[in-house]
Amino acid sequence: IIHRLINSLIGAWELIGDFLLLFLVQNNLFLIIYYLPIPKYLISPQKGLIMIIIYDNSEKMSEDIIFIDKNTFGEITCTAQELSEKLSELSNYHTFVFYTGDTPCGYIALLHVCTLHYEAVWIDLMAVRPEFQGKGIAQKMVAESKDYCRAAYPNAEFMSALIRTSNLASLGAATKQGFSTDGKGSFELLFCDLQK
Repeated sequence: IIHRLINSLIGAWELIGDFLLLFLVQNNLFLIIYYLPIPKYLISPQKGLIMIIIYDNSEKMSEDIIFIDKNTFGEITCTAQELSEKLSELSNYHTFVFYTGDTPCGYIALLHVCTLHYEAVWIDLMAVRPEFQGKGIAQKMVAESKDYCRAAYPNAEFMSALIRTSNLASLGAATKQGFSTDGKGSFELLFCDLQK
């Protein structure tokens, strides 16, 4: 019943325009807690309520990102407050958190770059918690990100992603969404440690 009601809310949301009802279930009652204007590309109904929500710099969403990271890469070492502060300073960096129901499953982070030579979007990070891997979530995040970039950056020429060759799942998700190498090995990614 809850999933049917949620799906009907999403359906009603689509009919009434760019607004989303967010609600809380308490004692078997639905309480509407937010009525938000939100772009359509951030909502992805599929098998119940599945959403990709743009990061809002809140500590709650920062906690969700850190939770996902601890279950995947384990590379975020700052607190939720520090992460919120750090990301709020980056106007060209956009993070999306993928939820199934209210459970954070994955995230994808995009970096918009504009140089003298091109305008593009880089997929900087993408992570899906192990228990949600193999269910098409990474592919869905990449697809939604492409839609977001087309809408937000109509002059961007391309999207790119740096993926370890050993990360077959991410390589598969990106290739299924149209990403490919140039086939020539034309570029090498070079690193320089700025801490030395």
